Amino acid sequence: MLRLTLGQASRLAALGIAAGLLLAFLLGRAMHVAFAGAVESDGVSFVGFSALLATAAVLAAWLPLRHALAADPTRLLRAQ
Repeated sequence: MLRLTLGQASRLAALGIAAGLLLAFLLGRAMHVAFAGAVESDGVSFVGFSALLATAAVLAAWLPLRHALAADPTRLLRAQ
């Protein structure tokens, strides 16, 4: 269950990060052409923010899942 959920969250985050990096690169080039002196692309920023977003996505999936896996389903069903 843990591998399945974290795998799905990781794939979704990777897809979103890839789309965001592509758009950031394209918009950076457009801004460089439109405004003289604008920074075209900064690889360190792209990699840093991508790592930050990936970490946040995995934590956002893992923390609630950890609590759900720790719960006893029979006890929860009897309580209702």
